[in-house]
Amino acid sequence: MGRIYLSQKQGPKRNAVYSLLVHGRQAAYLLNEIIDYLILKKEQAEIGLAFAETVTYQEVGTREFEKRIVLYRRMKRLNKRGRANSLFDSPSIVKARKKRELDKLRQWQGKEIHPYLI
Repeated sequence: MGRIYLSQKQGPKRNAVYSLLVHGRQAAYLLNEIIDYLILKKEQAEIGLAFAETVTYQEVGTREFEKRIVLYRRMKRLNKRGRANSLFDSPSIVKARKKRELDKLRQWQGKEIHPYLI
């Protein structure tokens, strides 16, 4: 199932990295087998399985295509790096942060301000 790749270490304090690469039905099979053991990446695995259910050997209809777009966007959001996607940031914290940013913009409405100050 799949292929295993070895990336040689790039420096004296680096370890070698092994990567498993699987595609299609093999990927869905692997996700089904390991999903119960996942903690941090469980939601991504569920999205991957949902995406795999949309894959057929027939022409993709509009509804299936839209479902794939939604799944793709959810995965991109979950895999995004940075402060806004911190493990410890609940949706309410992210929402509060966005509200503060909007309040800040409203406060400066009508005043000339450089964008980098916002």
